[in-house]
Amino acid sequence: MASYATRSDSLRAMYWRKEILQLLFWMRGEGFGDHLDASLLERALGVEARHGVRHLDELVDEGLLSCAGDRLYRLTAAGHRYGMRVIADEFVQLGSPEPGEWALGGCGVRTAGVGSRRPRRDRPRSRENGRRLT
Repeated sequence: MASYATRSDSLRAMYWRKEILQLLFWMRGEGFGDHLDASLLERALGVEARHGVRHLDELVDEGLLSCAGDRLYRLTAAGHRYGMRVIADEFVQLGSPEPGEWALGGCGVRTAGVGSRRPRRDRPRSRENGRRLT
């Protein structure tokens, strides 16, 4: 079984992979550039530059970032796809109601409880022979 320290390092690496790739994908999409260095990473995400370089270099080793001699890190095609997927997942989570919250479109309440009432519909029911049913 892996030690706690190893698992902690693995979890830390997964967290920073997601955050860094999401940041680069967002920067590119918003027109803020397509590269970053350790000092920008420190300002944007709060990770100390010396630790940030280690995380950036790990992403280079994984093929998700590239780095030229200028120490500027850029997304590779694989990194771009990964960043796009992370952003998409974040937006899906934003649109998903938590248990007990209203669902989008007013089509009901998602709840873990039993016996919950569905909310009243504000739109008219279907029409039959041109007359509104109530």
